[in-house]
Parts: sequence; C-alpha cells; structure tokens
Amino acid sequence: MGNFRAARRIFAITAAAIALAGPAAQAWGPVGHSEVGAIADELIKSHRAADQVRTILGPVTLAQAGPWGDCIRSVTGPSEGFRYQPEPQYRPPCRVFESPDFLASMIDYARNNWTNCAYRRNDGCHTQYHFADLALQRTAYHFGDVGTNDYDIVHAMNAAIAALRSAECSGPGAATARPRTAAPFNFTCRQALLILTHLIGDLHQPLHVGGVYLDEKGEQVDPDSSNAERAREHD
Repeated sequence: MGNFRAARRIFAITAAAIALAGPAAQAWGPVGHSEVGAIADELIKSHRAADQVRTILGPVTLAQAGPWGDCIRSVTGPSEGFRYQPEPQYRPPCRVFESPDFLASMIDYARNNWTNCAYRRNDGCHTQYHFADLALQRTAYHFGDVGTNDYDIVHAMNAAIAALRSAECSGPGAATARPRTAAPFNFTCRQALLILTHLIGDLHQPLHVGGVYLDEKGEQVDPDSSNAERAREHD
C-alpha cells in the first residue's frame, strides 16, 4: 500500500506541475472562475434568482464571486490567528472581497471550516472541498469509491445548495444568515453562494475530479474494480 500511495503522489505532483506550466491551464485560474460566474449572471437575468443574489452578495456579481474559493487560501490558520495575508500575485481578483464585511466573512469561513472534518493537515479542511479524486475509469460519482469522502466537492456543493434553498437564505436577512448545514460544513448563505459559484468551476477541471492510480510497477489500475487493490487499500 505504501508503494501504491507513493506512486500516486508522484503522479499527482507531476501532473500538477505540467498543468500549471501549460498556457491552456491558466483558464482554470481566476479568469476561468470569473467566466463561469459571468455565465451564471447572464442566465439569471430578469429572474427572481437575480434579486436574491443581489440580496446575498450586495454589489458583488457572480463573475466577481467566481475566484472567492481560492481567495480563502490567503487566510492563515489557527496558529497565526486567522488573518487574511494575500500574496501580491494572487491578490487582484480578491480585492473585491477586502471590504470589512466580506473580509470578516472570509475569516469566519476559514475558522468554521478548518478542523471540522477528518482531514488533518496544515491548510484546513475547507481546502479539500474543491476535489474528488475519482479514478479516471469511473463514469459516475459513487460515494464510497476510492477518492471520495464526506467533505469532497460533491458533498460541499450539495451542502451549499441545501443551504441556499433554506428559508433563512430566502429572506431579506440572507446576507448574514447561517442556516443549518449538513456535517461537516458550516456556511452562511453568503458563503454558500460564493463557494458554490467557485466549485462549479472546479467541477469542470480534470485535476479536481479525477486521478490516475498506479501500482508499484507504475502501471495504471482501477482501485474500485481490482480485488487486489481493494485489499491494499485496507492494509
């Protein structure tokens, strides 16, 4: 199992490096997320949903909201006191969230979604809401397959949608309301809309929802159809 995990980790690092180096991959950064939000802005024009989006987000459009999920990465963790410390190269699309109320919301989101799941590394549970590492051989999402968990992108999106459908998110005070959300998530209505807009973009990024699994010989395997690999997963 150790060799299997090590091979997968090497692949993930290599694939990420290639993706970041390629010009086409840049569309999946803030520009791509903004374009996803802009499409949503157009689709809801003249609909009641547009009015409720304005109630929740105020002057921020869905196009501006798209990069929000990555702006949260600039909020430090508990050891540094939950502060917003953006690196200059990542700051431009995040400036719209630097007003006092949006800044407080970013810090609140990071604080309430940092240690609330089984993920135990230094960058917080919420950073894992963006992914599902399904084997490329899978043609549909099935919870329980290797690469899924209860805080992956599918669960995060469902939790955000459920929050936005709640009575709390439908009224005039929706901007700051905090409806009950499915464990382990903790969203206000505003945070639910912002993260959902971001995750729609992430869902369409191959490196966010799929993974190549290799055995100790470096050969591609399907961990959900091989009895041998399943046995290794439980070793």
